[in-house]
Amino acid sequence: VGATLTNGGETTHQGLEVGLRGDTASPFRGGDRLFARMAYTLLPTASFSGTRFSSVPGFSNVSVSGNRLPYAPEHSGSLVTGYRFGARAEAFAELVYVSSQFADDLNTIAGTADGQRGILAPSVTWNAGVNVYVLAHRLQLFAAAYNLRNALHIVDRSRGIVPSPPRRIQTGVRLAF
Repeated sequence: VGATLTNGGETTHQGLEVGLRGDTASPFRGGDRLFARMAYTLLPTASFSGTRFSSVPGFSNVSVSGNRLPYAPEHSGSLVTGYRFGARAEAFAELVYVSSQFADDLNTIAGTADGQRGILAPSVTWNAGVNVYVLAHRLQLFAAAYNLRNALHIVDRSRGIVPSPPRRIQTGVRLAF
């Protein structure tokens, strides 16, 4: 699905979002199956339009018309693949990608001393998880691991350099009434 949006004449966005899902059905015993999900967003145009000046302190007289919007990566997406063990459990791995993006309306490339401006490099994150279903799907036990490689990258610069969360594990129980 493609879209072109304008917001009060100040910004322009043009993009494409695609999502695909698939799984194998009967070839495996007892309803077991492989599955995959993919989501991708392409945002080639995300810019200031009309007359617009920078909101960065000390640069309020600099035109940013035509500059790329902050925190608007051109490419982002995820790919999940896994195995479902009938109605009992599933295990999956996920890859998440976000391309480079600007942290300010000036589209500053090099990082500044205060860390509030500069480009955010592309990032790749690996996650994995397991879900176990009990009591006819009324009770679910789950565990997920995020940032398996413990990769460190900058995710925000608005308050200075904010790093990505470290590797972490989440476990829990869901009960449906």
